[in-house]
Amino acid sequence: MRAQAYGRIVNLGADSVRNGLWDHAAYNAAKGGVHGLTTGMAREFALDGITVNTVAPCAVNTPQMVAITKSNPGACRANLSASSRWAVRPKWRKSPRWSAILLPPKHRS
Repeated sequence: MRAQAYGRIVNLGADSVRNGLWDHAAYNAAKGGVHGLTTGMAREFALDGITVNTVAPCAVNTPQMVAITKSNPGACRANLSASSRWAVRPKWRKSPRWSAILLPPKHRS
């Protein structure tokens, strides 16, 4: 990215960094680290034409989240506001273990 003086990095954070999730201290700390890493990298690489951002959805609509919502809807209503937006995993990506999508030059806008 530095060699071509252009790059886009998008990390997957979490909305819980602002308020924290009950009984999820380690998760909150890890996602806080992602936000800190993103901010530091953004400053470090800005002059090289590389942007670094974090996308922080409130919840991701995965089979696990659907099961939790069905098994304990009261807890979900208490922790997710009516205005919360759920992220949706891309259909082309089966695994929830992704943190960035890097597009080749012909797909950038």
